[in-house]
Amino acid sequence: MSRRIEDLEPETRVKCQALLNWCYSQGINVFLTSTKRTHDEQHKLFCIGRFGDKKKIVTNADSYHSWHETGRAFDLAFHDGKGGATWVGPWEKIADHAKTLGLEWGGGWKRLADRDHFQYTGGLTLTAALLEEDRRTTA
Repeated sequence: MSRRIEDLEPETRVKCQALLNWCYSQGINVFLTSTKRTHDEQHKLFCIGRFGDKKKIVTNADSYHSWHETGRAFDLAFHDGKGGATWVGPWEKIADHAKTLGLEWGGGWKRLADRDHFQYTGGLTLTAALLEEDRRTTA
């Protein structure tokens, strides 16, 4: 599972960098926790909290159902000041700016809101984006 901005699809990478730069300019100390995922990595995340493992469900998207698999999604966290991460922070403020960049915020989702998730669909359906990513990575 990547945390590298370079692994994002080019338009998404530009938007992600713009959001990160804006956050830093506002004194909001964030970092990337997830960018591109393989189909296998997405499936493993989907299995967490299911099938009797007693953990909290972390995603409703199985493989071939996540924008992360297209390189068009990324997750953020806040530095906690002790070398770790926290997910407590000004999400709505970040989301408001993200929307001006054309990004969709997972925190507004009705089912399993995902406050640390941002994605750029570029007007594509997920199926079209998956096919585009497959062509891009096999070319």
